Amino acid sequence: MSIGSLAAAYALTLKIVRKGVEGGQRGDSGFSTYFGISFLSGIAIALGLLLLIVPGLILWARWLPAYGYGLGEGHGTTEALSDSWEATSRHVGPIIGSILPPFLIGTGGALAMVFIVEGGGPPVWWSSLIANALVYSSQAAGIAIGLAVFSLLARRDSGLAEVFE
Repeated sequence: MSIGSLAAAYALTLKIVRKGVEGGQRGDSGFSTYFGISFLSGIAIALGLLLLIVPGLILWARWLPAYGYGLGEGHGTTEALSDSWEATSRHVGPIIGSILPPFLIGTGGALAMVFIVEGGGPPVWWSSLIANALVYSSQAAGIAIGLAVFSLLARRDSGLAEVFE
């Protein structure tokens, strides 16, 4: 992940927390919390995906709302990951179902990039554009889904938590 894409993902996450999550941003955590969550969960999820895919999806589902706890509630990195783990304990199946389409789209884009580069000649601009659009749109969808899960599970005062019951 490049510095530019990390900064863009952080900005998008913060914008959604402030404008799209009921109750908005209640804490004052910033980029260091976002980076810590990304780093710690990213390593574990990547290892889980490499092992058998299913462990990675489970870890991803369990930590998906962590950014909401970190940036929305102002919790530190480990507290946000822990709160996310606890909140999602009974909801792993529906959460995996919600993140599977963006996961497949992003994986398709990443595989397209690999095959474009490995194809021999230089990549055509439009094929690189499409592959990158798939990867980054799946990342944006994952951010939105994670914050929606956070809203439904952590901000129970909204009355929408039953969606995952």
